Amino acid sequence: TREQNRNAGTNLLTISPNPTRDRVVFEFENEDYAMLQIFDMRGRLVATPVNRKLPKGKQQIRYNFADLPSGIYSVRLHLGDRVQTKQVVKR
Repeated sequence: TREQNRNAGTNLLTISPNPTRDRVVFEFENEDYAMLQIFDMRGRLVATPVNRKLPKGKQQIRYNFADLPSGIYSVRLHLGDRVQTKQVVKR
């Protein structure tokens, strides 16, 4: 994951609020195709909020963590050949 973040070269993804109890907003600049995935601490995929071509420019994707148990989740953003992984704390 550190190598993927280093290869991304920039901060691709902003997550707020973090930590959260329920709703978060994922923000990123899109060029074409985007895939956003959420994994639990065991590495299991729990959600894919985005997996499609999006308009060019700033994107705000809302996701509700309310039904997920408390814990730390990894959020992986794929933008073309760039990948960044960040963590979200669900209280």
